[in-house]
Amino acid sequence: MARHKDAFLVNLWFEVCGHDEAQPVAWRGSVVHLMTQERRYFTEIVDLVAFLTAYTPKTASKTASDVPERAGTHQERTHGGSSIHGRA
Repeated sequence: MARHKDAFLVNLWFEVCGHDEAQPVAWRGSVVHLMTQERRYFTEIVDLVAFLTAYTPKTASKTASDVPERAGTHQERTHGGSSIHGRA
């Protein structure tokens, strides 16, 4: 079986909405495909997944629609925490 590998750089940050730090945060992100240097900015995880999926072989069994909208991280699933949407 042949392997297909790609490398990506994903950056995530948050911005406070408004002047008061008690306001909700808005998560932002960017992803770069390191081989082509193609870059996308996103505010929703589904946009990140769509970008990554575009680089997967067409024979891959999963598609972006197969990925749950909020899968969470290992730390979030095991220890609680917040998602990219700022909710626990």
